[in-house]
Amino acid sequence: MIRVVWALFCCTCLWAEHSEGIKIFLFAGQSNMLGQGRVDDLKDVELATQNVQIFVAEDGYPFIGRNIQNKSGKYILQLAQDVTTASWQPFSVQGHVFGPEIGFLKAYAEQHPKEKVGIIKFAVNGSSLVKQWQGNGHHKLGILQPQFIRIIKAALSQQINYSVEGFFWMQGESDSRNEASAQAYAKALHFLISEVRSACGNKAVPFICGRINPPVKKYKGVGIVRQAQMDCLLPATSWVDCDDLPKKKDEVHYNSAGQLILGQRMYEALTNMIKNTTIPMKDKE
Repeated sequence: MIRVVWALFCCTCLWAEHSEGIKIFLFAGQSNMLGQGRVDDLKDVELATQNVQIFVAEDGYPFIGRNIQNKSGKYILQLAQDVTTASWQPFSVQGHVFGPEIGFLKAYAEQHPKEKVGIIKFAVNGSSLVKQWQGNGHHKLGILQPQFIRIIKAALSQQINYSVEGFFWMQGESDSRNEASAQAYAKALHFLISEVRSACGNKAVPFICGRINPPVKKYKGVGIVRQAQMDCLLPATSWVDCDDLPKKKDEVHYNSAGQLILGQRMYEALTNMIKNTTIPMKDKE
């Protein structure tokens, strides 16, 4: 269920075992990327994350939309926007939920136990790519895509010997609610990938998205968004099938098992992309 579009350049990496530099992976999107799995369901996370760092805000949390209690005792949705105080820290699961990065890291650690890994995560519940990542922005958080770009640049500026090995995207449900957003999704996705690759200084960073599958009755444009995710014409892009992933009762969000499988499939998609690369080379800007 994986389709890859190639140009004369392909992947960024050879994945040489135990290389000296840190391998960085980007995880971004909306609620199914932020995470709906329950931390209580996790096992053996420490073993999979012992060589992993994550770029976090000053309070130790990754850059995700979350409800934070202000001085008045009211909970408000916010992002830590001050990237100047952000830093790389040893990976730990914050809060009560987790996303596909855990399944990815577990699969990665099994094959590359000595590799150093860095995670940059940015996700906001219910966010539309067309309207909130781009467009007029989130009504509380502003335009999300430029914030993601600033976070990437800040994170990479604190590393010396690194390579960005993959960009994982789990988003599209919000855009599929509205036909106009669904129709604009393909162009918006192209712009997102291009901007992220530019921020990484590498036009060939592999992009892999999870193909959304919310219920059609409430998400009328889901077919259009799914097609856009499968038909991306940029090089080194792929998608993973989410149709059989177990969900919660809302039929939108993947449960703990679903999140772990999603992360594993993202790892497998990236591995298959690398295996099918006949001329692995970097394409620095």
